[in-house]
Amino acid sequence: MSSVAQPSERRGEIRYSFYGELPARLFDETDNHELGFVLVDISRRGLGLLVSPSPKVGTIVRLEFDEANRPPLRFRVCYLAQAIYGNIAGLEEMKRCGCVTLADTPAEFDLIEYLGQFTTVMIGD
Repeated sequence: MSSVAQPSERRGEIRYSFYGELPARLFDETDNHELGFVLVDISRRGLGLLVSPSPKVGTIVRLEFDEANRPPLRFRVCYLAQAIYGNIAGLEEMKRCGCVTLADTPAEFDLIEYLGQFTTVMIGD
């Protein structure tokens, strides 16, 4: 039996790694400022991102897709931490950000299924 404490899971859902580039832009709804982002992981109701500049916890962010027929998705920032990526070019100033779909999102909506439809991405373990 290991004596090393295991980190607690903040999400109640399984996370999956997200690979590729999502054809979308992220905006802070407080001032409609565009945020740079890299999608890291995904669950049925939430996203794990690297973001710059970082919004505050509680901020509503909007993901707008390049495809005009896809409506934007809105999330509440529920977690923010310093990303530890060392000297990887372009990631030095980014923060780790956890976002969850808003309460008014239909219960049957599944982010994994919705974003998995893009041919430019892969979702896996």
